[in-house]
Amino acid sequence: MRRQWHHDDGREDEDLIRRRVIYPRELELYLDLAGFQLIQMFSNPAVVRSSTVGPCAYATARFG
Repeated sequence: MRRQWHHDDGREDEDLIRRRVIYPRELELYLDLAGFQLIQMFSNPAVVRSSTVGPCAYATARFG
């Protein structure tokens, strides 16, 4: 995705965002390798006990 920014002072900037999918198990591994303990993973912040099915996921983790 390419974005153009138009600042109030007349400057213009452009940036490029590249995304990739991180699957739940992969995210859990990265957290573990960084010293975090996964507490919970869910897709809908309004229903914390939801599954990780959907376009996004949230994770709560504890360091140490």
